Amino acid sequence: MKRQKMLSPTKEEALQSIRNGTYSETYLKSLLSDIDFLEEAMKIDIEFLKYTPHELRNDKQYIAKLVSSVPSALLFASDSIRKDKEFALALIEENEDVLDYVKKEFFTDTDFVKKTINNRFKFRFIIPDEYKYLYIFDESDGIKINYPEIYARTRFTVFADEEINFDYLTIPTDVPFNKPFSIVTAWNPMDMKVTIGGNIERNKALQDILYVRNHQFDTAKGYLSEHFEISFCIYDISFEEAIELGEHFNQYSIFYFDGTIAGYYNTETKKTILVSAQEE
Repeated sequence: MKRQKMLSPTKEEALQSIRNGTYSETYLKSLLSDIDFLEEAMKIDIEFLKYTPHELRNDKQYIAKLVSSVPSALLFASDSIRKDKEFALALIEENEDVLDYVKKEFFTDTDFVKKTINNRFKFRFIIPDEYKYLYIFDESDGIKINYPEIYARTRFTVFADEEINFDYLTIPTDVPFNKPFSIVTAWNPMDMKVTIGGNIERNKALQDILYVRNHQFDTAKGYLSEHFEISFCIYDISFEEAIELGEHFNQYSIFYFDGTIAGYYNTETKKTILVSAQEE
C-alpha cells in the first residue's frame, strides 16, 4: 500500500496551526522559505525569526519593519545591528517598547540614557539594576549622572617603575605620591564617546603640553567595571594648573591630591564633587 503524501497547508492553515500550537516543522516546511509567511508567523511566535535568511538579519530596513510590530524581534538581529546605537534610538522613537530589548551595554552610555529614559517609571523598571547607580532621576531635571557614586567606585593604576593601584580613599604614602599630584585625561570629552584613535590623538596633545612644561608624569588608567580611560598622573602640579588642563581638554572633572585630601573637582566651577575628608 502506497504511503499518502502530506498536502502542503495554505498560509492561513499554517498560521492557524501556529496559533493553536499544533504545527510541526515538517507540516510548515513548504512555507519556511516564504518571507511574507515568516513575517506573519513571527507576529504570533517570534521564534520563527530563526528561519529568516542570515542576510535579512543584517538588513536594517527589514529588522526595522519587524520591530515596528514585534519589538522583541530585535533580539534576533545580527550583532552589528544590535550594537548600532543610532539605529536603536530610531527604533525606540517609533516604539518605546524596543527599550526592553536593546543591548544592556547601552545603559552605560549617558547620551543614550538621557535620550530614552524620561520618566521615573522607565528609570525604575527599564535600566538594569547593575547600572542604576550610574544615574539619579530628578523630577525637574530628569536623568542626571551620579558622579559622586561613579567616582567612589573608580580605581586607578599608575604605571611607574611598578604598577601602583589606589582609589580616592587609599592614596599611596611613598614618593612621589606623598606630595600634590593630579590625574588628568583628554579622553572622551564631557562624556562623549570618542574612537580609540581619536582618544589617543587627544592624549598625545596633552602629553606634548606636559613635556613642554617640563612636568614629571607617568601613564595611568582610571577604570570602573569594564570602562576605562587612559590618563596621566602628573606630579608636583598645582590645583589651578590641573584644573586648567582638564578644562582645556573639555573634561568634566579632574582627580587631585593636595598632600592631605584627595578628590574629584569640576573643571568649570572648581567645586568639590567627592573628597576623601571634609574640607575646612
